[in-house]
Amino acid sequence: MNGKITVESEIGKGSSFRIYLDNISIANATEIKNLETDNLFSNNIIFDNAKILLVDDTKSNRDVVKHNLEQCNCVVYEVENGKEAIEFVENNKIDLILMDIQMPVMSGDKAIKYLKENGKFNSIPAVAFTALVMKLHKEKYASLFDDYLKKPITVNELIVCLMKFLPYTEQNQNEKIIKPKTINYISKLSTYIEKNGEFSKKFKNYLKDEILILFEEVYDIMDIDDCEKFANKLIKTGIDYKIIIFENMGTEILTAAKSYQFSELENLLTDFAIIIKKIKIYEK
Repeated sequence: MNGKITVESEIGKGSSFRIYLDNISIANATEIKNLETDNLFSNNIIFDNAKILLVDDTKSNRDVVKHNLEQCNCVVYEVENGKEAIEFVENNKIDLILMDIQMPVMSGDKAIKYLKENGKFNSIPAVAFTALVMKLHKEKYASLFDDYLKKPITVNELIVCLMKFLPYTEQNQNEKIIKPKTINYISKLSTYIEKNGEFSKKFKNYLKDEILILFEEVYDIMDIDDCEKFANKLIKTGIDYKIIIFENMGTEILTAAKSYQFSELENLLTDFAIIIKKIKIYEK
């Protein structure tokens, strides 16, 4: 096939593998997005600012779940074991617990057992989030947890599960929703530009000449390498100009690109387009 494989590796961080194949027909980005029914469905569900406690000792697991839940208007709090979960619940109001089972210090099932036996907390829905799938495990957890998710899970499985316990709004699939986080970005960036006088003019010119030209290329084609390039450019812009909004958006886009989440990439890039339009970046 006349292809090639490359690898980049860094001790303590991990490895990145790329496979290049010549003269191979692939589905275009639109076809790929049409196949991703999980993400298309979940992107239409907006929870009512639900407060979720995510309990998992693996940070990468928490990062993925938190990112997906925040897209659906959830507030996510993180702890690393059952003991920390109990302490958090005793001192904070939450709407649902998403709990791993096998963790150091205290396991998830022991923590939920403790909370369920306490009348004050037994009404909080608890969902098991675990790789343990044997029948005996399911039977054991059925008496403790309100529902059960098997790792790895899809975004759709996660959202459908939470819809059983949390109030939500289902948006029209053809309607582009401006998420609360995007509205917040717009507000902060607009305020930043208004307060920085002459600097804001230079900043707008930089956006037009450096960022938007690259963005338009990326948005039309959605090539993964170009998306990563754009994300890194956005992160650097955020750092150089001390604009945390751009740094955060760049990080989100980079995460979606590296994990090949095409529909999530489209959403993030569309959010960026909305922000640019709302702050009137083309205004003279």
